[in-house]
Amino acid sequence: MSINHNRIKVADLEKNQPNKILTTNTSGELEFSEINDIKIDSYNALDYTIAGKALDARQGKILKDLVDNINILLTSDNVNLDTVQELVNAIKTVQTSLSTILVNDLSTGGTTKALTAEMGKSLKALIDALTNSKLDIANISQDIETEKVSTTKVASVKQLYDWSASLFQTWVLGINRILGVTYTVGLNDYKTKNIFSNSSPIALSVPSNTSVTIPIGTKFSYTVQGSGTVTIIGAGITFIQKNLVYTTGDTFFLEKTDTNTWVVEGNVPAPTVVIGNVYIHASAGFGNDSTAQLGNPARPFLTLSAAMSAAESNNLYRTFIFMTASSGPYYMNGSFGAGQYTFYSDFPVIISLQNNALSGLIMTNSTDLIIDIPTGTVDFRSTIVKNQTQLWGVKVSIKCRTYIMNDGFIVRGNPLNLICEELIHHGGFLNPSNGSIGGIIKANTITSTTAGISDLTQSGDNFILDFNQCTTTNGLVLAQYCRSATINHGNYTCGSSATFTYVVQWHPNAVITINYKGDCLVSGNVRLSQQIANQILKFTGCVTYTGTVPLFYRVVGLAKFFNCQIKCAVLTTQFFVNNYVAFEFTNCYIECGYDFLDFSNVGPMTFTSPIARFKGNNVVYMTSIPQNYIKASSTTNNMIIEVIGNLRTNGILQPGVTQSNLIT
Repeated sequence: MSINHNRIKVADLEKNQPNKILTTNTSGELEFSEINDIKIDSYNALDYTIAGKALDARQGKILKDLVDNINILLTSDNVNLDTVQELVNAIKTVQTSLSTILVNDLSTGGTTKALTAEMGKSLKALIDALTNSKLDIANISQDIETEKVSTTKVASVKQLYDWSASLFQTWVLGINRILGVTYTVGLNDYKTKNIFSNSSPIALSVPSNTSVTIPIGTKFSYTVQGSGTVTIIGAGITFIQKNLVYTTGDTFFLEKTDTNTWVVEGNVPAPTVVIGNVYIHASAGFGNDSTAQLGNPARPFLTLSAAMSAAESNNLYRTFIFMTASSGPYYMNGSFGAGQYTFYSDFPVIISLQNNALSGLIMTNSTDLIIDIPTGTVDFRSTIVKNQTQLWGVKVSIKCRTYIMNDGFIVRGNPLNLICEELIHHGGFLNPSNGSIGGIIKANTITSTTAGISDLTQSGDNFILDFNQCTTTNGLVLAQYCRSATINHGNYTCGSSATFTYVVQWHPNAVITINYKGDCLVSGNVRLSQQIANQILKFTGCVTYTGTVPLFYRVVGLAKFFNCQIKCAVLTTQFFVNNYVAFEFTNCYIECGYDFLDFSNVGPMTFTSPIARFKGNNVVYMTSIPQNYIKASSTTNNMIIEVIGNLRTNGILQPGVTQSNLIT
């Protein structure tokens, strides 16, 4: 029996020895030893792998803490992670997901993907590059139109909007209603619907590029609503077109294709020939004497003289219509044949005589002349003497703003109707009517600049002269040799201190009615009438004469005053009476200076009838000394003043004069 193994004695097992521990001695035998004598070989770490070592109590504490932490984790409210295995499985899942949700490029994308830190670094580098690349101010566009082909220029949002708006039509700004008879294309017309509504002819002017700079390519639209014909014109403009005249209902377009070149698009109506009409349009590129056609408004003449020459070859055409806003002047020439000639325009044109030296414009009694240019001028002045240059005609009718005349040209109408705003008189006279046919001369203002006293009318009958203001340098006789006339009398001013007749003169048996307008004022030394025989002058209204000369001088006739208020220095002097009533006053107020009625120059005579008659209620008030109410000659007898009604006066009654019902 081998003894190469541990042995223990039986006797030792039977002993009572406390605090003993069984150990192996050096001989391999088991024996009891004291516990306190045993040497423990321990390791104070948890990573030792050799057998036989004892775990230090401190490491036990560490193990306990780890176990406690695990227990805390296992007490989590997440029921799916309440075991260590579940935690391990979750960690593995997270590790697997991290490898699929991270993206290491900037192009893959994905709503459930995340960029790596390296990609964040790449993004930062890109942002830094953008931040450091600033726009150079030299590359900012100042004019898109001129720099639109540049590859380096940039524009603001507003610049882009404004430029785009200039290229395309838009009607957001509403309607542009054009009410007048002239209109110039405007830069902003493309923004609106442009509508012409006037009933008179309209001139649409296209401005040159130097006047209004409109971008090339801009397009405008226009519509004609009113009855007025619209004509397109433009100084220095080249029109690419087939029609420049548009009428009611037409819509047309203007498009700028070059600096001063425009395309006109719209209705191209068939030429409408109006029998009798001759059209004149003094605009270069439109009116043309070589290509003009009688009666065709689309092919007008350039000059009036050419139009008149062409019309004389065709008796059907006698109405001349001016379609232009150009003032002219437009010259008449040659002698007219029989028929009615009409000149019409709503534009301020000037109709004049050829070179101011025309002879024999109309020399027939079977010709009528009508000039109707309400805003224009008729200039009938000539350098030929008046006896050689006269306008004869069955009927002369002129309506204009300004009428100008002189000694070189005389209008003899039968009747003559002249209506104007301004009548400028440099000489000559008007013959307003003949016989029982009446005429009218009406002007707001009459201005006479003749060197001496001259006549406005001569030998006229049954006509009306109407004015608001007459101004004369040396004197103007309103009605010379006239048998009958009515003068609606406005203010009259004379710059000369000479005395003269300014109303009627010379014609016997004339009947002239003068109606003073408002509170009429006559300034300067003037007379009403002189040396008239058997005339009857009728007066109404209120008038004040500022001169110091008698209103009537050496008069043989009858002056009748109805409801008048007259203020003057002296009413009459050197009165010649043929034994009948010389003055008749009805309901009048007369305010005189020192002489009212002066009969002191009447020779020896015995009157058989009153020399003055007062009817109704009259007042004669004398303002100066002597207060000669009636001034009589000592050789006259039976000078009677007849009062039918009441007469109040503060004047002095001369000896030899009797009267009835005088109230002083």
